[in-house]
Amino acid sequence: MRIVRAVFWWTLLFITLLVLDDLIVGPIYWSLALVDRMLATVLAFCISLLVQLWLVREAIGERQSKPARWMLARLMIKRPNKEMAAREESLKRSVVSIAAAFVAALLFGGVITSILLNSRQVVGGAKFNVVSLAVCILYSIEFTLIHGGWGMGAVARSVVL
Repeated sequence: MRIVRAVFWWTLLFITLLVLDDLIVGPIYWSLALVDRMLATVLAFCISLLVQLWLVREAIGERQSKPARWMLARLMIKRPNKEMAAREESLKRSVVSIAAAFVAALLFGGVITSILLNSRQVVGGAKFNVVSLAVCILYSIEFTLIHGGWGMGAVARSVVL
């Protein structure tokens, strides 16, 4: 029974990280896909990447702007469910190498992963910039595949058009 419970909570966490958290901005790109699939795809990638890079710079800088503080607070949400929160924290604690950061970026995105790398001083200086850019690109590709014109945007097109 303990294994079933653990599998249930881990599954729920992954669904939350991969699906529910993206429901905030995903519908914008799904709607754009109704007009133009390529436009939705390009915008999903470019905006995702640029916003992530900006937020990483803001997060590791001395002072954050008000918009950045607001967006970072939304990213650093505390899970109300203790089971999910504990599992999410255990995943975050596993980001102790560049390789682990690439896996974590698929779950947490480039911003949180970069913040974790920076706070744990896994990499610094120019190498941090390269790794941060790489994990942000990786997450932008994942985000685009899920929400762009050929992901959920295609589903929206098939339902509406």
